Amino acid sequence: MLARIDLRGGKVAELLPASPFEDASSEAARQSVREIIADVRSRGDEALRDLAKRFDGANIDSIAVPPSAISTALDSMNSDVMDALGVAAERIDEYQRSLLQPPRSHASGGITVVDRSVPVESAGLYVPGGKAAYPSTVLMTAIPAKVAGVENIAVCVPPDASGD
Repeated sequence: MLARIDLRGGKVAELLPASPFEDASSEAARQSVREIIADVRSRGDEALRDLAKRFDGANIDSIAVPPSAISTALDSMNSDVMDALGVAAERIDEYQRSLLQPPRSHASGGITVVDRSVPVESAGLYVPGGKAAYPSTVLMTAIPAKVAGVENIAVCVPPDASGD
């Protein structure tokens, strides 16, 4: 059962003690993240499979979605939903392209400052999983990364208990 926390009329900081989540800024949380990162660096996919078991209760053979599963999902998608996602993708792409700016510079007192956007080489995108699907999250994270020029984009979705 979900607990409801009413944020109306209060300051968020005052309501944090009522939250069921540990303070992510705590040293314990940072240490847990350090340990997970070190484990994944050391053991790679094996560590990821163990983490899926630990956090999601899922036994998975591979961390990659098989191309056949992607084809099956696309083939089974309602055409109206597919069309709506296509329109959304186009609009997100257009908007993100409108944000691209050429480098700008400002000179003063013999110093020139240049403001330019440089894409990161790789980006990991998290899409919530579970009982609901969030294709909009994929569109709203992957398209901006692609438009920005990110070379390597990995989308991560937690598996359900069956490993799907």
